[in-house]
Amino acid sequence: QPGPASLQVMDEDPQQGNQLRVPTQYRTVSEAVQNAKDGDSVVISAGHYKECLRVWGKRIEMIGEGSMQELLIEGDARQPTVSVGSGAALRIHNLMLQGSGQQVIDVSGGMLQVEDSNISGASGCGLRVHSGGEVSVRRSVLCRCKQHGLHVAAGSRAKVESCSLFENGECGMLITQGRSSVHVSRCMVSFNRGVGIAVDQEASATIEDNDLRNNVRGPTSVGPTCSKSVQIGSNLT
Repeated sequence: QPGPASLQVMDEDPQQGNQLRVPTQYRTVSEAVQNAKDGDSVVISAGHYKECLRVWGKRIEMIGEGSMQELLIEGDARQPTVSVGSGAALRIHNLMLQGSGQQVIDVSGGMLQVEDSNISGASGCGLRVHSGGEVSVRRSVLCRCKQHGLHVAAGSRAKVESCSLFENGECGMLITQGRSSVHVSRCMVSFNRGVGIAVDQEASATIEDNDLRNNVRGPTSVGPTCSKSVQIGSNLT
């Protein structure tokens, strides 16, 4: 299986499909996502959108237009704000996402790319990827969740670059269960109430060039079953 550094994510170039605009063409983001086809872009203008989104079996992107501070998608306590299922590939750019459920974003076997976005407020994890899902997160914030900023589990992979994970109730990042792997670089993982980055249950990780200071229970924690599969490079601790 390829390592986390070779994780394949969606093309960074703009999609060649149609633009579906919210709220001018579609009143809600959900309606635009439901009508989007492979390669389409859902372009979201400033506003406060109280809804939960499901992306299954299609390859699309959601882009915030204008200032992210004026654009919020807020879910509820019953389900994730964004769910990405098997066979789906979603790119999120310039969006502020909040939720009060167990996850703000849940990736179950699908593929997710997050750039220049803010994820916060879950009663559990900001972003949870499991069941063989793949995620890439860059230049984004995962903060103020009651459990972990990011949880990678059950044979999933993540690449996290130039992100900030802070003020989460437990770990900044938790990587668990066999075949799960992460590559974390140039991130600030600080002021979390647990460990900055925890790796356990035969998972693997490469952790390099990060700021891991000021976590209540220390910078990193590596379980005995994965000590040989975790590489910790030069980090501020």
